[in-house]
Amino acid sequence: MIRLLHLADVHLGASMSSFGDAADARRRRLLEAFRELPEAARADDVHAVLVAGDLFDRPEPGAEEKAAVAETFARLIRDGRPVFVVPGNHDSATLHRHPYSEPLGGARVFLGPVFERQSTETAGGPLHVYGLSYDMAREDAPLDSYARADLPGFHVALLHGSAEFSPHWRIGRNALRLPLAALSALACDYVALGDYHGFRPPERFGGASGAPACYPGSFAALDLTETGPRGWVVVELEDGSLPRVRHRPSSVPPLQDLGTVDVGGAAHNEAVVDRVAERVDPGALPVARLVGVPDVAVDAELVSRRLAERFGFARIEDASTFHASARLDRIAEDDTVAGHVVRLGRRRIAQAPDQGAAAIAERALRVALHALGVT
Repeated sequence: MIRLLHLADVHLGASMSSFGDAADARRRRLLEAFRELPEAARADDVHAVLVAGDLFDRPEPGAEEKAAVAETFARLIRDGRPVFVVPGNHDSATLHRHPYSEPLGGARVFLGPVFERQSTETAGGPLHVYGLSYDMAREDAPLDSYARADLPGFHVALLHGSAEFSPHWRIGRNALRLPLAALSALACDYVALGDYHGFRPPERFGGASGAPACYPGSFAALDLTETGPRGWVVVELEDGSLPRVRHRPSSVPPLQDLGTVDVGGAAHNEAVVDRVAERVDPGALPVARLVGVPDVAVDAELVSRRLAERFGFARIEDASTFHASARLDRIAEDDTVAGHVVRLGRRRIAQAPDQGAAAIAERALRVALHALGVT
């Protein structure tokens, strides 16, 4: 049996702009988490490391990112764990300057447009890795170049490309397209993939009748769509068996999608903060949509700031309906300016032609009430 650590889509140097004021801290945490890989490899006693593209977020990464990669790979290799790398589309080797033109701590990098085999002896047995650097201008059908060597050991394909379910599949030819039938036809024990940022284990490629392939997903959430655990996989290969894959989360705090949080009856914004906070898992960053009928005009920016003070980051969308609260029922009965504003605002919300217009009318009512001291 051989154990492999398979990661992809680390995107070192990514802007993390979706995280706003927390972007710089998150970029640093991503680099720190990447540097922890030798300890992770040691904990799972893996025999080799596979990096399936987009290690860097751009073809000319910063000096700090390149130094961290070289140091981390060198430590893995000193521990007796060879590292194999293919470029991705963000750090493509097709450009005149790219990060793989310099040594990366002794890692074995595949730079040709067709499959190349690199073999090594590991503590788990012979390992043969077949990889390529996609270059449409030089090779139109690179998967056709695969040929399994008649050698004992485990044979692994290492690719960065978009399978049929991936969003990149529909973009065009700038990414290597991976038909599922073509992946299944590769005569190898495991297909280590990168590009798709969601975890997809071999079972979801068709099980025993499909490709022995896996996407580990992105190493850490790069924007607010990438909720849930992010990291890498540990793969166990045995002759005649489907690869056994275990997902391992990186230490970069994950985004937790709380879905909708009912803030009905909340009397103030701190109560809204508490409603969200009580549902957040330890170490996670909350993303939530507020619903219900609170007794306060929710200040989503304030709630996000308060949650960020607790957790490091939060993104809150307010879809609550303050206009329907019992508190405003009472104000609407008064013959006052505030009462008139509530009645007028509710009428405009009720007569809105669609949800977008209703949301605008709700916001207008909140602004008017705030100006009148009703919050």
